Amino acid sequence: MKKWKIKICGENWNYRLFSDDEWTKEHPDEDDSDALTEEPNMDFREGRISIGVCRHETRHAYVSECCIRSNTDMTPEDMEEINATLDEKKWDRMNRTAKTMFKNLSAQNEPSR
Repeated sequence: MKKWKIKICGENWNYRLFSDDEWTKEHPDEDDSDALTEEPNMDFREGRISIGVCRHETRHAYVSECCIRSNTDMTPEDMEEINATLDEKKWDRMNRTAKTMFKNLSAQNEPSR
């Protein structure tokens, strides 16, 4: 497993890259990626990385840091408003974060020569 650190809303997060064997042991029920908000880690499976997957997990992290930890009784309307506000106020930062993660993960994901 390879690991990097990143800040999400001022909080320390890790994002980690697992080989297929490591992934199967660590995340037997997940397909390609997983945001573990309690740890907090964003995990990715080698060979299954895309900018979209990085954006997806980044969204989980931002929602967790901005909203979920302080309020667990949200309605669907609350979640809609949270996502719209994140897009309005944090989209650029979330997108830069996802691009940085994608660049680092992709560099480690290239086949050896």
